[in-house]
Amino acid sequence: MLRSLVPAIVLALAIAGWLYFGFWSGNAPEVTKPSAKLDEVAEKQAVSVAKVGLRDFRSELRFTAETRVDRKLDVKAEIGGQIASLRVKRGERVVKDQVIAVLEADERPAQRAEAKAALSQAEVDLRAKRALLDKGFGSEIDVEVATAAVERAKAALLRADLALKKLEIKAGFEGVIEETFVEPGAFVNPGSPIALLLDKEPIEVVGLAGERQIGQIELGMIGAVEVATGDTFDAEVTYISTVAEGDTRTFRVELTAKMDQARTRRLNLPEGVSAEVRIQTPSRKAHFVPTNALTLGPRDQIGVKAITADQRVAFYPARIMHATPSGLWLADLPETFDLIVQGQDLVRQDEGVAVQNLDEANLARLGLLADANSVAN
Repeated sequence: MLRSLVPAIVLALAIAGWLYFGFWSGNAPEVTKPSAKLDEVAEKQAVSVAKVGLRDFRSELRFTAETRVDRKLDVKAEIGGQIASLRVKRGERVVKDQVIAVLEADERPAQRAEAKAALSQAEVDLRAKRALLDKGFGSEIDVEVATAAVERAKAALLRADLALKKLEIKAGFEGVIEETFVEPGAFVNPGSPIALLLDKEPIEVVGLAGERQIGQIELGMIGAVEVATGDTFDAEVTYISTVAEGDTRTFRVELTAKMDQARTRRLNLPEGVSAEVRIQTPSRKAHFVPTNALTLGPRDQIGVKAITADQRVAFYPARIMHATPSGLWLADLPETFDLIVQGQDLVRQDEGVAVQNLDEANLARLGLLADANSVAN
């Protein structure tokens, strides 16, 4: 029986030795693992795209404003005196050089008479000095002294004449008397205000345009103005500020109404009435995209995501030209490209995606049809 067990024991030892020495010698049987590319196994993210291209674009710029008078003048007394008469009333229309008030003459006529008499006497004295000089009895110095006396007398007469003229206080331009500040009998000093004169022709409108608007406004553009009274009229841009207004970062824009004098007077708009200005910009080329298509790029740039020819995601930086309730007008994009309009926030740049094209109904809903309205409001 022992002889029958020997072959079995030898065989078991041989197998154990082969396994032991084979493991430590690195000849253990190799286990093969299945291999597959991850991007071939994983399911691609689906995105919806629409082909967009350059379209004609006109924006309507809107900003608030208020009416202003063309000119405003405090009519003042040039000399002191008592008000003899006030010849205008509040709200009265006056023409240039119309007398508004008159001061009491007091002793000014007498002062002029004295000045005139002094001039006559000085001229007589000068003629006498010249006659003596011609006969050899006078001197050049005497003639020069007499000549100076004549010039002083002329200046005194001129001052007297001006004082008499300044008794009449006149309107500096055609306009409306907004307010009077004196009554007959009141005494005024030189520089005292007599009345406030406004020139309301033409109507001026002053507004504040935003940072994104000011670069699109040019001198000579025509804006539609609607004032709080309900009146509307066209106005021409006549001034654009180059300095922002403090912390508001807005810029002053002035417009002058384009209407005839009769309508201006009929409107009779007060100063400070609120208004809205609308200016149509010239036609330009831009891309229109839905608002939700805007996204951030790798370096936090504002732009959109698109699909390349090999159906991978690309990011295009963009500049916002105008925002509307229905979408955005963008600049600095390729002329034509496939815009991702759904799923853009779920994919990364250079990622392969599954592309689905939007049907015409959805293109129309998003305003992406080529014949869609190109006026941005």
